[in-house]
Amino acid sequence: KGQFDQLEVVITKFVGNAKAAKRLIDDISSFAVKSPFNLLDITNSTRQLLAFGVQSKDVMHTLYLLSDFAAGSGQRIEDITRLYGTSMTRGRVYSREMYQFASRGIPIWQAMSKTMGVSTEELQKMITKGKIGFKELQISLEGLAGVGGKYYGVSDTIAATTYGRLSNLEDKWKVALREIGNANEGIINGSIELTSTLIANW
Repeated sequence: KGQFDQLEVVITKFVGNAKAAKRLIDDISSFAVKSPFNLLDITNSTRQLLAFGVQSKDVMHTLYLLSDFAAGSGQRIEDITRLYGTSMTRGRVYSREMYQFASRGIPIWQAMSKTMGVSTEELQKMITKGKIGFKELQISLEGLAGVGGKYYGVSDTIAATTYGRLSNLEDKWKVALREIGNANEGIINGSIELTSTLIANW
């Protein structure tokens, strides 16, 4: 329950609307119990995306996108999120980020060459000159994770394996504990307050 409380505070701060924040948290929880990643990984990635400036209405779509890359490349979703967010905040693509995507098994050079309709050599020159923006990177990633793309539906496929089901079971238990905590919040807070009073007057 404590982790969820902290998450709700952080997300509400970023979103600026309690109802929208709760709706996003519910969506995150539902996503976590269907994905091969645990709830803590998903919530950490959500915090990162919001901090990087992704709008709350776009968070879930972005999480689905990044989860396919993380699942397919065997990387932590937080790492892929950080790489994505760094490129987003800079507004343009640098060779360093391109190589970091590539070193994680994501064929971003080929995908972006296809997007731009140029060779990888020409693409390298354009990136060096600062002519490639985040929008082109986004389109290229969407293509890789879209229908027919190398990473399309990878997260769902892994979630259906034994490993994925065990991860989902763990997340379902955490979500259940959150709901139990919410239902008994008054009792829990009252007990904490009583205990604090007893300690203060010991």
